[in-house]
Amino acid sequence: MNGRTRRDTRDIPRVSLVVNVIADPPPESNKCPFCQISSDPTPLPQGLRDPPAYSPPPSPRPARATLAYPLEAEDPPAYCASKNQADNDKGEQTVDELAADVLHFINPAQDTISSLALRYAVPPNALRKKNNLYADHLIAARKAILIPGEFYKGGVSLSPQPIDGEEEELRKSKIRRWMVTCKVSDYNIAILYCVVYRQYWLDADDHYKCHALLTRGHWLDPPTEPYLSHSFENWQPPGCLMHEYTGKDIRTCLAGQNILYIGDSTARQLFWATAKKLNATAADEEMRGADRHNGLTFEGEGVMVEFIWDPFLNSSSLRREVLSHADVRTHKHDKADQAAGLITIGAGLWYARHFESDWLDRFRSSVDGLAPLLSVKNEAESAIPSPFSSMIRSGALHAYLAPVQVPLYDVLSPSRASTMTPEKINPMNEYLYNVSQNSGVKVIWSQLLMTRNHEFAYEESGLHVVESVASRRVDVVLNMRCNAELSKESIRSLSSNELFRAIGTLIFVLVYCYIADRTQLLNKTQKHFRYPEFLLLSAIAAALGVLSICRSTADTSSKAQPVAKLQGVDQPFLPRDQTDEWKGWMQFVILIYHYTGASRVLWIYQIIRVLVASYLFMTGFGHALFFYRKQDYSIKRCASVLIPESA
Repeated sequence: MNGRTRRDTRDIPRVSLVVNVIADPPPESNKCPFCQISSDPTPLPQGLRDPPAYSPPPSPRPARATLAYPLEAEDPPAYCASKNQADNDKGEQTVDELAADVLHFINPAQDTISSLALRYAVPPNALRKKNNLYADHLIAARKAILIPGEFYKGGVSLSPQPIDGEEEELRKSKIRRWMVTCKVSDYNIAILYCVVYRQYWLDADDHYKCHALLTRGHWLDPPTEPYLSHSFENWQPPGCLMHEYTGKDIRTCLAGQNILYIGDSTARQLFWATAKKLNATAADEEMRGADRHNGLTFEGEGVMVEFIWDPFLNSSSLRREVLSHADVRTHKHDKADQAAGLITIGAGLWYARHFESDWLDRFRSSVDGLAPLLSVKNEAESAIPSPFSSMIRSGALHAYLAPVQVPLYDVLSPSRASTMTPEKINPMNEYLYNVSQNSGVKVIWSQLLMTRNHEFAYEESGLHVVESVASRRVDVVLNMRCNAELSKESIRSLSSNELFRAIGTLIFVLVYCYIADRTQLLNKTQKHFRYPEFLLLSAIAAALGVLSICRSTADTSSKAQPVAKLQGVDQPFLPRDQTDEWKGWMQFVILIYHYTGASRVLWIYQIIRVLVASYLFMTGFGHALFFYRKQDYSIKRCASVLIPESA
C-alpha cells in the first residue's frame, strides 16, 4: 500500500507542481523580511531589495597593498632588469622570441657548462637540453654547441671560429671520417697512414715539392689596405717552407756562376729584386740612372746578375745564352762556369701592346724556338732529384719561363688598357701551359697566384708588382735552384772533426749514465748526509781554488795592451776572468751539495740558493754586456749562447 502510494507520487508530472507554486505564491507575511525588504533606492517594486552580488566585496586592505602586476598575466615579473618583458597579448610574437640559436666553438682548455652559462647568461639546464648533454663532462667531446636563442638575445657568438682554424678543422674532420670508414681507432695511426699515402701515392712524382713550389701556394699575410708594412712577406707553398735567400746564400749556391734575366719590364723587376738581395743600397743607387730599355748588369757578394732587354724573345743574346745552357746540360763541353747558373725568361706583354692581329702567332713562334732548348722531358733532369744530388753542380743548370704578367686591368692607363686585354693575355698563358705539359718546360705558375685576387699586390700603374711580391718571386726560383746546394753545404760544414768529437762525447756520457743508473754493473747506495764528507770535499775544493789564484793578466776592455802596462790598473766592473773564476767555485760547491745530499740541511740549502742566483746574474750580465758592445744579435750567436759547445 505504501509502495504503491510512493510510486504514484513519482508519476505525477513536475511541471504541474511548478505551475501551482507560481499560481499560488505564499503570502507576504510568510516571506523572510531580511531578504525582501529594501531600505535603499532601487528600481524594484516597493519593499524589495537587490539580489546579492556575484563578485566578492572590496578588499579591506589599503590601496598601497594592491598587486602591481595584473592578475590576467600568465608569467610572473622578471627577476632582473635586463630580461625583456613579455607582451601581455597572447597572440602577439616579439622579435626576442624569434632570436636564432648561436653556434659556439668549444675551447677545451676553458669551456665548461658552467662557464658558458655565465658567459651567455643562459641557464645550465637550457644548454644541456639544447645540446642533448645528460652529463657535463660530455662537452669535452664536442667541437661546438648551440646557445639557445630563447635565453641569449645577443645574437653574436663569443667563439665564432674553430680554435685551430677552419682549414685545420676541415682536415681533421676528413681524417675522422676516414677513420670511421676504415675502422681505425687511433688518431695517430690514422695520421701515419695519411702521411704514407701522401708520400708514396699523391706525391710519388714530387717527393721534394719541386713541382708544388712552381705551381701552387698562397699568402699567409695578405694586406687589407695598400702599401701596408709587413705584408706579402710569407708565401706558403703546399707542404714545405720557402727559404728567404740573402746575398751570402746566393753566393754559396752559385759559386762564381751568374744569374741571367731575359725579357721585358717584368723580368727587369726580378733583376732589381735579386740585386737588392745582394746589396740593397748599391741597387737603389743604380736604379735611379738606369736605362729601362737596355741591358743591365749588377755585381754584389761576388755574384754577377745580368739583364737582357728582349721583350719579343728574338734577340741573338737570348739564343746564345740558351744554347750555352743547353750545351752544358747535354755535356757537349764542360765549361759550366761560363754559362749562367740560373736563367729566368719572361715576356709577352709587348706582343699584346704592339700587335693587333698576329700577336698570338708571333708569341707562339718565339716560345716554340725556346722550348726544345729548355725542355727537360725524357731526360735525367726531369726526374725529381734528391736534395743532395750531385747533378746540381755537375751540369743540371736551371732555366725557367715566367708566365705572361696579368695586369690589374681596372687601373691601367688608357693606352695600355686598350691593348693589354684579357682576350690577349689569357691565350698566351694557355699556350704556355700546353707547352709545359707537352715538352716539359718549367713555367713559374706561382707568379700568377701571387697576384690573383690581390689588388694590393700591384703598383699604381697596375702592370708591375710591389717590391715584396717581386722579392718572393725571386725566392721561388732560388729555392728551386739552391735548396739542394745549401743542404750539401750544411752537411759539409757539419762533417768536421769537432762535430764527431762532440757526438762521441755525448754518446759516451749517455752510455755511462745508462750503465750507472739502469744496470747493476756498479753498486748503488742511498744518499745520507754526513758533515765530515761535506766539509772534507769543500776543503779540497777550497784548497784547489787557493792554489790556483793568480793575478789577472788581461783587461777585457783593452786586450791589445801588453801585460806590463796592465800592472796596477784597476779591472772593470765584474771582468770576465773574475766572473769565470767565481762561477767555477760555485760549480764545485753545487756539485758537492748534490753529491752528498746536503739539501736536507737548511743553512747549506740557503747558501746554495744564493750561489745559484749569483751564477745566473753573472751569466746574464756577461751576455748582456757582449750584446751591448758587439751589437751581434744573429741567430748563430743566440744559438751559441743557448747551446754552448761545452754542453
